[in-house]
Amino acid sequence: MIAKTISGLAKAVFLILVPCIVISAFVNGPASARAGAYLLDVIRTEPYRDAWTRMLAKEHDVPSWIADFAVTGNGVNTPSKMVPVGYRAFTFGTLCKPHDCADNMLYVFFAPDGAEAFAKLVEAGKTPRLLGQPDAATASAMEEAIAASGRRN
Repeated sequence: MIAKTISGLAKAVFLILVPCIVISAFVNGPASARAGAYLLDVIRTEPYRDAWTRMLAKEHDVPSWIADFAVTGNGVNTPSKMVPVGYRAFTFGTLCKPHDCADNMLYVFFAPDGAEAFAKLVEAGKTPRLLGQPDAATASAMEEAIAASGRRN
């Protein structure tokens, strides 16, 4: 009788625990694993590095402080956070030019699977520009995240 009770209890725990583990693995995908990591650490891991490189390769006149950042680490970057875009959570981080943050900012967004990178570049005396061709929903979420970060855009 006791053996059947223990067996039934073990089965109940198993039936509850296994789905929780599976759901946790699904929810904690690549993007959510990046929350809190500094932008430099994010772009030094795949698939984020590849997305970063592809985004910059498609652009012209990328300032050297951005192009060199992944190699040198020279730049002021922040811990990333998760930002919702529809039903997806994008990774959001910032980078600014060393000793000139007030006039040179890059706001970076990574798709949940890390396959795509988007950014907004803000430089003094120039029109802000979007990198990586984000869709309208992503661009709007970027603007909201930038405003919520207390930074200028």
